[in-house]
Amino acid sequence: MTIPSGTTTVFDCRNRPVRLGAILARGGEGEIFRLADHGDRLAKLYLRPSAEKQAKVLAMVGETVSSLTTISAWPIDTLHHFAGGPVVGFIMPFIKGHRSISALYSPKQRKQDFPEADWKFLVHAARNTAAAFATFHATGRIVIGDVNQRNILISDKAEARIIDCDSFQWSSLSKRFLCEVGVPEFTSPELQDKNFRTEIRSPNHDNFGLAILIFHMLFLGRHPFVGYHGPGDMPIEKAISEYRFVYGPRATGLKMSAPPYALPFGAVPAEIRALFEQAFVREGSRPLGRPVAARWFEALENLLAKQTTCRTQPGHAYFNGLSACPWCEIQARGGPDYFVSVLYRAQARQVFDISTFWASVLAVAEPLAGPPPVPGSYAIAGTPLPPGLAKTFLGPIFAIFGRVSPYELERRRRTQALRDAQRALDALQSTWQSELTRRNVQFVAKKQQLVELRSRLLGLQSELDREQEQLRANARQIQLDAFLDSNFIETEKLEGIGEGIKAILRSNGIETALDVQNLRPGRVQWVGQQRIATLQAWRARLIASFRFDPNRGLDQSVLGPIVARFNSQGAGIRLALTNGKKELEQIAIAAAKVRQDLEARFRGAHRALALTRADVAVL
Repeated sequence: MTIPSGTTTVFDCRNRPVRLGAILARGGEGEIFRLADHGDRLAKLYLRPSAEKQAKVLAMVGETVSSLTTISAWPIDTLHHFAGGPVVGFIMPFIKGHRSISALYSPKQRKQDFPEADWKFLVHAARNTAAAFATFHATGRIVIGDVNQRNILISDKAEARIIDCDSFQWSSLSKRFLCEVGVPEFTSPELQDKNFRTEIRSPNHDNFGLAILIFHMLFLGRHPFVGYHGPGDMPIEKAISEYRFVYGPRATGLKMSAPPYALPFGAVPAEIRALFEQAFVREGSRPLGRPVAARWFEALENLLAKQTTCRTQPGHAYFNGLSACPWCEIQARGGPDYFVSVLYRAQARQVFDISTFWASVLAVAEPLAGPPPVPGSYAIAGTPLPPGLAKTFLGPIFAIFGRVSPYELERRRRTQALRDAQRALDALQSTWQSELTRRNVQFVAKKQQLVELRSRLLGLQSELDREQEQLRANARQIQLDAFLDSNFIETEKLEGIGEGIKAILRSNGIETALDVQNLRPGRVQWVGQQRIATLQAWRARLIASFRFDPNRGLDQSVLGPIVARFNSQGAGIRLALTNGKKELEQIAIAAAKVRQDLEARFRGAHRALALTRADVAVL
């Protein structure tokens, strides 16, 4: 039955009217609509539903597994053109805030759609994708069948959701409904060139497609069967059917090697490598031969717990079993920074205002030595002489007998105490000068270091300003490049550029119209002059449609990496400034404490001197 155009109301299985809202998507099989009265639901209406499709949807709705509606767009109600009529579609959950998994694993699309996603996020999304597959397989009745990048959606929390559930192989209580479609680039070797309309799939077939998806995420869009460098052509489906895993044990003999700037196979743990090999070698085609989804979940969960962050580039996350950052090593070989957007997005939140910072440095008081505190006036009475020690003229008599009079002994004691008090005060004055001068020298030296660091940072800022000014002078070309870089080959329908060619191009770093300018005959296997001409013609059409906007500022995709580069160069300087200011404050605090302690000691020394003087005055 064909659905009349302009249909605005259909009916659910209970004959209740369902008002259709805006159309969201249109394809060869049908159309997707919002529901006018249910914001969390969508409707799919078939253009010409077969009797088999109607029976399948009825069975899926009638035997819905509740756990599936939270992780997929599983059919939850049938739709009919009129009450009691044949099935023309179904209602399903509206999965909001998710994007195609290819937007995550494609390096350039990720910068646009998941700009803050680092490699750990990709591992997390891969784990959650495996969990979704495991949930479906655990029912014992579902084989996804048509595994491909368009059926898996990822949120900004790395949550995985699966759509196009009506294409799954579904075993109802009375009948098995087959999955009649498939994408060659995700299809297992034993199913290549098979007729899906008659082929019964198994979870082991799904496990091949799942391994491809996981490989895409861990290796940033590279296809595990791209990398042939022998004579003749090698389309992906042929490479798959011949088990030409690019990192497999027979790769060299099969003339397979990883494309330029690919993540080395050794950058993932041995546990993960073994699972990929098990999934992609010939033995995996045997029943139950490939790793199941639950096993992938376990391994990826382990990998999540073994992440570390690069000390040089905070946007680089990687397996902590490595001795060095693999992403920095790719850059050192001339490759791109695959995670530059992570860095510049993080840095955009870390504002370092040098003017405000420097004002806080200048506010730290310098610890000047200066003169010691002036003694106050002390009204102190001397200690009276003990009874019987009055001054007498008997001293010479005591001397005749070789003795010293008691008075003389007391006088000598008090005089010595006065000299000791004076020497203590003199020593304290020396300590005052040396201690505070030493801290003043430390303070001045540290502040001079900060002055030099500030000059270096301001110099970097001036260099950045000059480079930005040069960019503004070339604004038209920059806008054109950004425009071309926002048009992805993945989403275009171009003659001779099918899914397999797109995967080959993506694996070789050709993702957008901007990248097409780097294509030359012989550079990418299976992409010859005719396909290059098709891509160049598409690029030329885009250039012709481009309109320069002189009032538009510099695009963040251009400015962000440049700012990130300067921020990385200045990161050490900013850290040294921040730590240096703390050290400056610590010097000032220590000097203030020393000064406070010395002032207290001075007060005690002056009082002791005044007391000894008063004691001598009593004599």
